[in-house]
Formats: sequence, C-alpha cells, structure tokens
Amino acid sequence: MNRLSFVIAGPPTELGGALGPDGQIEILARVECAGAIAEVVASKRPDALLVSLFEDAPAIFAALEQLQAPQPLIFCFGPDDSQLILQSMRIGACEYIAPGPDEKLELLAAIERIAREQAPSTRIEKAPLIAVTGAKGGVGASFVACQLAASLAEMGSRPVLVDGQLRFGDIALYLDLSPEYTFASLANPGEAIDPTYLHSVLARHESGVRVLPTPKNPEEADAISVDCVAGVLSLLQREFDWVIWDTPQDFDERSLHILDHADPIVLVTTPDVPAMNHARMQLDLLERLGHRHESIRVVVNRIDRSASVSETAAREFLGRSVDVSVPNDYARASGCVNEGRTLSDMAPRSPLTKAMKNLAQRSYEWCGLQPPQNNNARPGLMGRLMGRK
Repeated sequence: MNRLSFVIAGPPTELGGALGPDGQIEILARVECAGAIAEVVASKRPDALLVSLFEDAPAIFAALEQLQAPQPLIFCFGPDDSQLILQSMRIGACEYIAPGPDEKLELLAAIERIAREQAPSTRIEKAPLIAVTGAKGGVGASFVACQLAASLAEMGSRPVLVDGQLRFGDIALYLDLSPEYTFASLANPGEAIDPTYLHSVLARHESGVRVLPTPKNPEEADAISVDCVAGVLSLLQREFDWVIWDTPQDFDERSLHILDHADPIVLVTTPDVPAMNHARMQLDLLERLGHRHESIRVVVNRIDRSASVSETAAREFLGRSVDVSVPNDYARASGCVNEGRTLSDMAPRSPLTKAMKNLAQRSYEWCGLQPPQNNNARPGLMGRLMGRK
C-alpha cells in the first residue's frame, strides 16, 4: 500500500503502538490536548488522524469540527457505543475501531484498505458510467440515483455520485450534506485536475458514497464547460468503481456528452399517463440520437395497485419491457430524503429497499460485470453501527 503519514490525538493508547515503526506508516506527531489538534494537523498536514475517544470525546469532536479542508482521513478508537459511532460518521470518520482481541489487526487492515482506495488507480479499464435521467420532473430520478449509489456501496464497491443537474440539483440535500466544494470548484480553465484535488472536492456520505455536488449558485453552472465535464468524468472513471450521474432530462451539450458515454442510460418514469408519454418521447429521442435499444433501461418508480397505468399497459405503451419496477412507499422514500439516510439504513427489509438492491444487481448485469459474492457486506462505520441493531 502507499505510505501514509499519521498524527495520533487524545490520551496515550496501546492502539497507537500498532502503527509503528512500520515502513508503510509514518507518525508525524502525538497530541494529548484536544485543543491542539487543529493546529498540529494544519502544520503537519498528515494523510490521516487517529483519535482516541475514551476520554473527553466531546472536546475531541469539537476539535475535529475545526479542521480545515482538505481534512485528513480520520480513524476513531473508542467504546462500542452507538452514539459515538454516529458522531464519528457525522464528522467524516472513515473507520471506527472498538476494543477487542483483534483491534490492532483491525486497524492495520482498515489502514491498508483505505490507503488502497485513496491511491491513484492503476487499472486500465474504466469504471462503468450510469446516467440516470427522468422522463419528466418529479418522477424520482434523483432519489433513484442516490439509492442506487448507496446500494452499490453496500455491496462493497466504491461509487461516486455526480449531481449533473448543474443549476438546481438536489443530491446534497437528499443526502443531508453541506459541502464546502462543488462541481464549480473543478471549473478552472487551463488548470489540470489531479486525483488529490478531486478527492478533496468530493463530499463523503456516511454510506460510503462520494458525492460531487451541484454548484451553490445557479449562475456558476455557466463556468462548467463540456471539456470540464469530459475531464471530470474521465478522472472519476479511473478513481472509482462506478460513476452514477444524475442527468437532466432537458439535454444540453454537457448532458449529451454523458449520455454518449453511458452504458447504460437509466430512464426513470412513473405509472401515470403524462410521465409515460414523456418516457416514450425520451426513448424515441435517445434512439434518434444513436443510442441502442439495449443501452437504455427503463425503471418505473412508485408502482402500486392504484396506479393509472399498469406494468402491462406500460410495456405496451412504451413498446418495450420494463427493466426494474420500484414499489410506491412514500413514507420511507420521503423519510430518506428528509433525513439524508439510505433505504438500507432506514428500512433494510422493505420492498422498496429490495427493489433498489435489485437495481444495483441488474447494473452489474447490464455492464457485463460479476456482482460481489457477499451482497450483505456493510463496510466501514455503517456496518459496525448496523451490526449493533
């Protein structure tokens, strides 16, 4: 793995001894006073920070909130306490280690895994790009994009979710993120985007999904050129396992570039006459633009018995089969959006959650990839927290 530099913060702990001496790990400093953490991190600029939460955890968390971007990777060592784990999630920790017979091995395994994820990719192949677009506004395409990315992360992959609705995107809102940087941060003409800067711009959701948010001000979207979109996409495909792009239905040159490079395009509609009519027009337009029938997948959202258009009628109306049906569950869907949570977190056994997991499984199939064998894996902090329920 790549060599990582660490600052160790909090009361002295045996776990800190697991880090060195080691040729792959460099300890830059040890800090016992919570109030000095931000200053030491700013001066030493470590790759990672290991903090102990066994004493004065509130002071430690307060100090971590003062860290300036880009922040180091944060590893927490503390009691097996759900509240501490949640707080660690919220401040962006990548791993939480609780006391146990294998705590040192667990820490070293986590460091190796994270270092491997952070290292520039040496893969030749590109990550699949899934362009999720709605037949019309209000059909739930952004919700589907968020939950698809979360389901892929739960399966053990590394997805990045891009808010391509460059003027009025809601992805950050859906995931309860308050990002400091956005897509506009990458729109500097003449300046190459390197992987380190890209990772510092991306927001991190507690599910493991990395997010490239839409600009904070609509007028900033004008600075994002087609060349910028192409460069960002190329780099994301080298750095991650999946790129999920929430794509506007009113196509411009930037979204057309995404659609031209997507495999597949996921068209989201709802079982009502206006949405189905728009879906049929979108399908016709995409085919006129040269997209093959098999490269477009149809997801019908909010299916229920009272729908004005049945699945059979939808198939006849669209002239093609429906690839994935998503049941109507307004309470859970709106709960996820309002609280910034994933379906697997809020309702792991619900039909809606199963439908999203099915969409993730089908995505592997559509891209000619083999799904992971352990589909119940919950990496990182979320797995530890969910394991306590």
